[in-house]
Amino acid sequence: MANGTSTTNQTLGTTHIFHIALTKLINGVSAINTLIAKSTTAIVAVALPDTVQKSSPPVSGKFRIRCIDGNGYYSDTDDINYNENARWIQHAVERKCNKMYDKVEIWRDTVKCPYSENCIAFWMRYVGKNEKVGQASIISGVATVLGGNTTSKQNVTVPYGKNLFYEPIPFEMLRTYETQPQVIVTVGDNPAVCHNLTCHFNYSVPQGEVTAYTYTTATKVLTLTGTNLPANASLIRHVEFAHSKCSISASSNTSLTCTLDHIPVCGSHLPNLVAKQGSVNSSASLSATVIGCTATSIAPTTQLNLLGGDNLTITGTNLPWNMATSNIDITLSDAQSTKCIP
Repeated sequence: MANGTSTTNQTLGTTHIFHIALTKLINGVSAINTLIAKSTTAIVAVALPDTVQKSSPPVSGKFRIRCIDGNGYYSDTDDINYNENARWIQHAVERKCNKMYDKVEIWRDTVKCPYSENCIAFWMRYVGKNEKVGQASIISGVATVLGGNTTSKQNVTVPYGKNLFYEPIPFEMLRTYETQPQVIVTVGDNPAVCHNLTCHFNYSVPQGEVTAYTYTTATKVLTLTGTNLPANASLIRHVEFAHSKCSISASSNTSLTCTLDHIPVCGSHLPNLVAKQGSVNSSASLSATVIGCTATSIAPTTQLNLLGGDNLTITGTNLPWNMATSNIDITLSDAQSTKCIP
């Protein structure tokens, strides 16, 4: 027999095995009984247990797709039926997701989920999306909740690639590979060809820091104190303070002294030290120096044209001397608050 005991009875030595395979989830009984017919006996009915035939409840309800743009803001689609086709899902994304119109392709994963009643699986690929995008996700519907015995949501991000594409630079194809990037140089509106076709640049990490400074009004002397400052004047491009360049008289790794070339312009100012390798950082603790300006006289003051057009000369201290670097607004204290255009 099946248990290993010897027998001469053919009926007892036969084992009947019934294998029932479900191709998709069902919520009802698939079979009531199985009929076995023998040529010498009557038909025998073998009842099947109901409790083991039912599988987990199929997917039901509606879902939404949550899209996230490059700035981290999200937008949700309208409710989508669980068994909706991929074209309609793509239409829902293009209608509601920000900057997604004609930028996404969606198709169902029929390998992972051959039956829409079992699960929802689809691929979403961005096309021509030239910005960082967030990970989209599946969330439940609003009107009808996405249902099922177990609802699993899995997101897989597949990067398009790691290469950066850019417009070709003229004459770059004539060069061999270089580690220094090339830049476009123009003179006015006309493109220029660099000497030996070397239009490259080097990026240098800013060195040094200005930690303190003093300005003496009487002598127009500016003194900077800091760490890792340019050791000599040949390493410095310029020093500027209060809209005026500053002539260097002494410099070291920890201090710099210079005298303003022009009178300072009124306003709130911090010194600006620019080395040959770039700007030198200023400490965040530096406080701006406030320089005031005064108008001591204005001429002429009589026989002025009521319709305007008179040239007035204002005399004072610390007044702006360069129209290109200063914003000047002059309003007279008459009844009409007349404007004077410098």
